[in-house]
Amino acid sequence: MNHPNPFSDITIIEVQGFDDFQNSHLLVENTTGQIIQSFEINQKDSKFELNGTKLVSGIYYYSIINKNQTRVKTNIMSVIK
Repeated sequence: MNHPNPFSDITIIEVQGFDDFQNSHLLVENTTGQIIQSFEINQKDSKFELNGTKLVSGIYYYSIINKNQTRVKTNIMSVIK
């Protein structure tokens, strides 16, 4: 989950209770699938700060990708300028 959502400048994405975090990533993508940012998940409960100041208004997705390159979870967030 991320908060605030929608956001304009900064949002915090929280990953909680994810046991199989080794070699896993959090990917932020736009609606065309372009990767905007990637974070390495290095502990079971993690928080990531996404700076949205250079993002255009719209819908973005963030997904947890496990070590087998499988999408474990995907959420939606909105940027409003």
